[in-house]
Amino acid sequence: MQGLLRLRQVRLRRLRQGGVLLTAGGSILFDVEQRVHRTADATSTVPVLYRATTIFGAVYTVDPGVASSPFEGACIEPWPISGGAAVLVVGLEHHASTAGPYRALAVALPARRRGFEGTLLRFVVDMRAIEEQALWITALASTSAAARASGRALWGLPHETADVQVTIDRAAEARVPGEIALRCEPPRGPALACPPLCLFGRAAERLCRTIAEVEGRVRVDVGSRAHLHIEGSGPLARAARSRGLDRARPRLSFRADRVRARLPLPSDTGPITPRR
Repeated sequence: MQGLLRLRQVRLRRLRQGGVLLTAGGSILFDVEQRVHRTADATSTVPVLYRATTIFGAVYTVDPGVASSPFEGACIEPWPISGGAAVLVVGLEHHASTAGPYRALAVALPARRRGFEGTLLRFVVDMRAIEEQALWITALASTSAAARASGRALWGLPHETADVQVTIDRAAEARVPGEIALRCEPPRGPALACPPLCLFGRAAERLCRTIAEVEGRVRVDVGSRAHLHIEGSGPLARAARSRGLDRARPRLSFRADRVRARLPLPSDTGPITPRR
């Protein structure tokens, strides 16, 4: 036991010497060294550490032809689900993070490399395990200009700034006034462990992939517990409407409170165009 304690003390000293050491409640997510990463367009301390986040949203299934339009000319495609494709609308309230507190709203699709044969169950349970799969965000807005700059420059995300308003009570609601509003009633399902979150991004005609480690519990419920209202013509409204969400009914709703996560830099997985 004393030997293990000495090894941990040596490890902690090395981390402190190399950068900033952040811990929270003994979470291994935060027992890491952070470094400042700069590009021509953004400066960010990575990995970004999210100490307290609420995530909620709705899952839809739409016509695969409608879902495929954001993937034209790319080496990835939507995951097929019972003859359709899934689309997620997700609201986030980052109460505390090393990037500061901010709110966000996103439209995303589960995606895979073209030609990849796998199971959707593996995607849901552990999308981290297989490099060929991740979430592809087609629209993302937040209240943070810094998050927008780093999201576009470092993670290859279509990040914009907007007046995203989030209300967390028994129900959770995220909205951009005059454009889109998502409301999720409190879910009644059992609490399950949050899976890791993987994101595809597009940077300089390259496909990058980020693995975000997540700690927390998520509850899932039927889709009738979620309500989406689309109006206006902003990026989020256009993304939702072009995916057919103005005519679709949600299949599932979900919510996770007090989530903690670690967002590192992405890895380059190759050209964004299909492999020959």
